[in-house]
Amino acid sequence: MNEKIAAKLPNLNPKRIRVSALEEGWRKLTRPKTVEIAGNRLHVDPTVMDQRTRSQAYRGVYEVTKLVAADAITKPEDRVLELGGGLGLVTVMAARKCEQGRVTTYEAVPQNASLIERNLELNSVSADVRARAIGAEPGEIEFYVTGYAVSSSSSAVRADAATDKIMAPRDAIASVMEEIDPTVLFIDIEGMEDEVVPLLD
Repeated sequence: MNEKIAAKLPNLNPKRIRVSALEEGWRKLTRPKTVEIAGNRLHVDPTVMDQRTRSQAYRGVYEVTKLVAADAITKPEDRVLELGGGLGLVTVMAARKCEQGRVTTYEAVPQNASLIERNLELNSVSADVRARAIGAEPGEIEFYVTGYAVSSSSSAVRADAATDKIMAPRDAIASVMEEIDPTVLFIDIEGMEDEVVPLLD
């Protein structure tokens, strides 16, 4: 990692993003359909987001640590590959900072991928959103979807809590890395890190 960036990371303060107690209370009372987190707008969708995630969005702290770190390291000329796009907040931030056509995100759960697209449109930015999983080999993978898509996982530990099981198409990480040749890589793939990370160059 660049020494200047490495020196900057410990000084990042997620508290600067959190909204005031008054704003948080107003959001919880009025339940707005969109909120702003660090200048990025986010749809609050109760069909995808559980109560905890919605509460984090209203407080302005949803994925805040990941967001401030990503903000610190991403530059306009970067090629960003995000594995596990979630709701798309980091995707939006990266698309805002990078030149057009330089952000690709993978998200295996179709409902989440759809919400990422909506959040990109809400912020007037674009990215290549792929509703697919990532792994060692191409093919398909079982994905356990709970009542809220944001907490879905490929982990069998979540199978008992799942309300649905889908077969997600999967791309091989080696092929994707060769295709995109990323300079920045974000990974949050709900337990698949052990399979994917050792395969990275």
